[in-house]
Amino acid sequence: MGTILHLDAFSGAAGNMFMGALLDLGLSRKALLDGLAPLGLEFRLVVKKVERRGFAARYVDVRVPEAAKARRARTRAHRHGPHGHSHTHAHGRHYAEIRRLIERAGLEPDVKKRSLAIFEALANAEAKVHGTDVEAVHFHEVGAVDAIVDVTAAAIGLARLDVERVTCS
Repeated sequence: MGTILHLDAFSGAAGNMFMGALLDLGLSRKALLDGLAPLGLEFRLVVKKVERRGFAARYVDVRVPEAAKARRARTRAHRHGPHGHSHTHAHGRHYAEIRRLIERAGLEPDVKKRSLAIFEALANAEAKVHGTDVEAVHFHEVGAVDAIVDVTAAAIGLARLDVERVTCS
């Protein structure tokens, strides 16, 4: 039987905080990076030990090289605005694009399943809030490389640490 992980998220928890907690629980950095490699995304993890208000923890920062950001922006060039001007900047990804990225990645089956389930839950919540169909959901921040890494890292950590169930305050 797997472990139950309880989060006392009294003030919330960001993806990088959860990743740091998984590392503190025993997930190795190598296992994490090896697990993330099949995504084929350009990023670097910066892991630091920090102390905040008397609590020691690991802080993980997902850094995306500027060159990768620029390439992504060029592929997202579009026209909008009152004058229909054209410009480029990163606008995240549609849910279907994230789903395809994860499905095509050579992730372990349980990691792939959990990552897809997390994004499906996020897409359903976004669709409900915005009164749209799930397939029309476009993630801005959540569609960025760092968020995809955060979600997939969570799935990797839970699998490697044999966490069967997560509860949260």
